[in-house]
Amino acid sequence: MYRFIALLIVVLGLAPGTWWRVVPSERQLHGAIAASELQVPAQDRQMPHLGPFVLEKVWKLESRHHLFGGYSALLVTHEGGELLAFSDQGNSLRMRLPGPVLSDLEPTRVFSSHYRGKSWRDIEAAAYDPDTSTIWTAVENINAILRFNYRDGNFAINGVAVPPKLFKWSGNSGPETFLRLENGRFIALRESFDGLFERRRHVALLFDRDPVEDRDAKHFAMSGPEGFRPTDAALMPDGRVMILFRRLLWPLPARFAGRIAIGDPDEIRPGKTWRVKEVAKLSSSLPVDNFEGLAIEPGDDGRLVVWLISDDNRALYQQTLLWKLTVDPRSLR
Repeated sequence: MYRFIALLIVVLGLAPGTWWRVVPSERQLHGAIAASELQVPAQDRQMPHLGPFVLEKVWKLESRHHLFGGYSALLVTHEGGELLAFSDQGNSLRMRLPGPVLSDLEPTRVFSSHYRGKSWRDIEAAAYDPDTSTIWTAVENINAILRFNYRDGNFAINGVAVPPKLFKWSGNSGPETFLRLENGRFIALRESFDGLFERRRHVALLFDRDPVEDRDAKHFAMSGPEGFRPTDAALMPDGRVMILFRRLLWPLPARFAGRIAIGDPDEIRPGKTWRVKEVAKLSSSLPVDNFEGLAIEPGDDGRLVVWLISDDNRALYQQTLLWKLTVDPRSLR
């Protein structure tokens, strides 16, 4: 293992141009975003490992725009019907809810370019209140929660907090998943496992109200699919939580697998373990990458539309993929 790690460091050090994108030139600062639909064979759209989910469409997003890429969180907002993705560079991507053609993709800044430092702009998760058009973002490294008023693609920050219990999480394994529940509570899930030999449990926090105001979060644990780390979550119309998980299978070139699980937040108890149920596997012949964003919207005939977006880490051999899945929520019991 030590020899493998040493070899990996040497390879990355000798060939940075192979793995990382070139810094954009001035002509690339306002490049267009290309969205190409990937053809998925009909027999693969309902593969057994997808469980009750149907893979409707897959898009590959590409651009040389300096604000594009690295998406780690995804929301469905009520701003005229849009998907809103957030990146670890502190940027966002607005997309009209895709139909047959994906269009109207607009990258924007969440923060002004001079807002504090990069560590304050590393967005890994986001939560949304449609009644007030308020967005909360969880920022890794400093483990802070930032609150914004959101209107017409514009973000106005109106609250910042570094909750003491959240601050104790390590910088690179902080609040990767952050969600507002229907009763106004919030949950934050830590990316790393709870212990050196642990493969399921993750430390989590429960906030009884807005985490910018609530400094007394309660500890609990979440037990998920073995070997997988939570990367995002979304609230289902019935109040349950859908959680996206990710696992690195191989580092060079990076290959990933994913899982989707369901949990009832009413079963969360401080100091106890909240167990969620795996309902789908994202693997095999399907186009899978580093999925870190998940969002849900109501679909036709009572079905749900589930959106997934991948974080390309601004690496040459990774992709920004957008998946559109549908599922009957009654099949997720």
